[in-house]
Amino acid sequence: MLPREKALVKRLEKEPFALIGINTDKDPGEYKKQASDQGVTWRSAWDGSTHGPLCTAWGVSSFPTIYVLDAQGTIRYVGARNEKLDEAVEALLAEAKSGPGASGEKPSPGAKPAGDPKPSIDGLEIPVGLSIGRRAPDFTTKDVDGVEFKLSDYRGKVVVLDFWGFW
Repeated sequence: MLPREKALVKRLEKEPFALIGINTDKDPGEYKKQASDQGVTWRSAWDGSTHGPLCTAWGVSSFPTIYVLDAQGTIRYVGARNEKLDEAVEALLAEAKSGPGASGEKPSPGAKPAGDPKPSIDGLEIPVGLSIGRRAPDFTTKDVDGVEFKLSDYRGKVVVLDFWGFW
């Protein structure tokens, strides 16, 4: 995933796009060293473990877990990886550039997802509040440099939230 994410961030550096890592490594200093060594340039929050507060609040139990949000902060894809991640981001960027409603019907922020009331990804149940078509819950956290930020700071951009770690 890392090479693809690095390429995605580089390719979209002038677009309304952000990749936010939610890092689950135990030691922030070791994370920073690894990130520097491996060319991770995007903002990363440090959650401290796979059971940290953001992982817990978002119901993340397998890694990596990826949420792709549209420019309004609605969850549009969950679990997209590799080519599917690229396709999801490109589709949402095109939608954002063409304006609201221009690409057809899209879920409203409060819409309930269709289908199973207990959605799952690869057989793992995800919290209903984090389902496709729902507004992503805002959070306030600090990045690995100690700078506070909110998810809502990124409204207007397509956002990839990647819960992961170097371990």
